[in-house]
Amino acid sequence: MTTTKKCGKCKKLKSLNDFYTNQGYCKPCGKSVHDAWVLANSETVKAQTKNRYTTNKEEMKLAAKQWRKENPERVKATAAAWYEKNTERSKAIARRATLNKKYGLSPEEYEKLLRSQNGVCAICGKAPNGIRLSIDHDHGTKKIRGLLCSNHNTAIGLCHDSPEELLACATYLERAGKNALRAVSP
Repeated sequence: MTTTKKCGKCKKLKSLNDFYTNQGYCKPCGKSVHDAWVLANSETVKAQTKNRYTTNKEEMKLAAKQWRKENPERVKATAAAWYEKNTERSKAIARRATLNKKYGLSPEEYEKLLRSQNGVCAICGKAPNGIRLSIDHDHGTKKIRGLLCSNHNTAIGLCHDSPEELLACATYLERAGKNALRAVSP
């Protein structure tokens, strides 16, 4: 029985293991022929793929899900490679998703709100220092009140969005400043 075969493209004599069943080309040459055909017929391939997907949508989704389950390392490697090539795009996608999910806001709407505040915190009037302003919102109504620096957004949150607590803090600071017991030593 023959254990070798001549490739129809590279003309090299190779082991039968280097060929797919009933193929005249070795595996590397077969791949290059296939890739060249796909490139030359990209519109046909796109149409066929779209048609196959639309007619077998659920079946293809299940098959893809099963493949991802069986190949977690390849999925992880592919995702990492995509992220490395598309870091800025990935960050923009994540930002858009977060703004939409948490606040029902698009990045464009955030930028519009930022411009309306002249790019500064609505409380202290200072520009953020290398980080975005936080979106201040009413936790009860979910309505957006404005953009705040992280310090002021945290302060409001720690006071449970309560104007009374914040006024009590201001009153305390005014009173305590006048009646300070002593200076704190370093």
